[in-house]
Amino acid sequence: MNSKITFIDIFRKSIFLNSFIFLFVIFQIKAQVLVTGVVISPDNNAVPFANVLLLQPADSTLEAGTITGENGKFNLKIKPGAYNIHVSMLGYIPYNSSINIGDLQKQVTLPTILLAENIHELDEVVVNGKRPVFEKEADRTIINVQNSVTSAGNTALEVLEKSPGVVVNRQNGSIALNGKSGVLVMINNKVNRLPLDAVVQMLDGMSAANIGKIELITNPPAKYDAEGNAGIIHIVMKENPDMGTNGSFGLTLGYNQAEILGGNFNLNHRSKNFNAFLNYSIRHDYNRHLSYMERYRTVNGFIESDIDSSIRNPNLTIQNLHAGMEFILTEKTLIHVTATGYQRNWDSKNFTTNLFNPSIDTLVTTERSERGINVWKNADIGTGLKHKFNDNQEIGLLFDYLYYHNNNPNEYNNERRINDSPVTETEQIKTNKKTPVEFLIAHIDYSGKFNEQFTLEAGLKGSWSEFTNDVRVTRITENKTIIDPLFTNFSSLDEKIFAVYGLMNWKLSETWKVNGGLRYELTDSYLGSPGKPAFLDKSYGNFFPNLNVTHIFNENKKLHLA
Repeated sequence: MNSKITFIDIFRKSIFLNSFIFLFVIFQIKAQVLVTGVVISPDNNAVPFANVLLLQPADSTLEAGTITGENGKFNLKIKPGAYNIHVSMLGYIPYNSSINIGDLQKQVTLPTILLAENIHELDEVVVNGKRPVFEKEADRTIINVQNSVTSAGNTALEVLEKSPGVVVNRQNGSIALNGKSGVLVMINNKVNRLPLDAVVQMLDGMSAANIGKIELITNPPAKYDAEGNAGIIHIVMKENPDMGTNGSFGLTLGYNQAEILGGNFNLNHRSKNFNAFLNYSIRHDYNRHLSYMERYRTVNGFIESDIDSSIRNPNLTIQNLHAGMEFILTEKTLIHVTATGYQRNWDSKNFTTNLFNPSIDTLVTTERSERGINVWKNADIGTGLKHKFNDNQEIGLLFDYLYYHNNNPNEYNNERRINDSPVTETEQIKTNKKTPVEFLIAHIDYSGKFNEQFTLEAGLKGSWSEFTNDVRVTRITENKTIIDPLFTNFSSLDEKIFAVYGLMNWKLSETWKVNGGLRYELTDSYLGSPGKPAFLDKSYGNFFPNLNVTHIFNENKKLHLA
């Protein structure tokens, strides 16, 4: 009996042990538990918009967080374990306690949390303001990353994973906001045009130490582009307002089957007429993946076996750069130049072996080797002018050029043989995809505060974009090279978008506030391939209104209508 048949027999004899190990691993994976509760004041009224944090007892690391609703209720999901719960709200004494969630629990309802009022009578009052980790506004939730020591050493993606209403799926590279997909990601008011799975990887390489705050905008105002059906995640990078020169740096070290290395730094310089900053981060992750699977079925009294084993060796390196300069020309006029850069380099070597035993004297061996490279690069340079007419009115002019490029070559080599015979079938497949994308954006914006009750914003915007997608698939079989016409394609997109918007904030009284806006977009798009009918050739215009109404009952109760 040859060695491969003996190899199969050994795996058959060890099937009970392998099954036991598989079940043991499955039961070790702890499902998340739904934790619910309610926060009230001493007069039994609900406390809305209170911060609820679940922290690790050892080092107070943030595991999950949320904000109470209008009715004071909250819910979040967490893995079983012991946690400290911290609840805080302006005007109340912070609440601290501990909870223990068992492995078999599916839902835990906490006892009612009572926040005691913080009342002090002092001869002299010194106010030291500190923003909470989470803030709730009419159209968004704000995560103050710099005010949370629990974000130290985390990435932007890890901060989002612990944020209320955000669900990150690392497997398929998606982000959902309040249960909806189609999230738009912005960095410093600039839309990121990368595919969402590449954005997820970018955020996983962006250090939270370089982020000031994150805004989860569930009801975007009219000033933002009408894209995405779930809302906007707006990341605001850290800036230091102190005069002089200062900076900071950090290092990340980890291990998960292989090394995880990272670093970040930021530099700031601020003087009377000139400001400059530089933020940079790099993250390298070498995470080996091992998989093994057995399948058995009985056919005409014979037990067929099908065994797969694979080794994946992906190397991932992500770099982020954000820099800018600001020149103050006069007391009312300044110009600024900003630049961002991003590079994600994925390089993976994979090996897979399949052993198929369809009969007692036949063993089919298939071996595959893969080499995959996926490089995303993007750069953005922008310049703008801002002028203040007075303390309440200003106008801004901005030009942006954005460039993205994706290079994704892959190579697959397949070999097949029966028993100990020489290789009987060989096939090599090479694929390559190159996608450069260019954007040119210009817009002018005006904002004015006419009195304490009424503010107005308006603007014009134009966007011109082009991209080409060049995909080529080549098959080499028995020394013959063939270009696969089914998967080989060249296409290009030319799109122009023009928009005008206006929005206002109106304080009708001490208890009623209204903010709303209207945006009109005119789009002209052409998508096609040479020598073929156009996939898309369309011009159209759309209106996008939005309205928010807030009524304040008292310090602890508010009603939002959107």
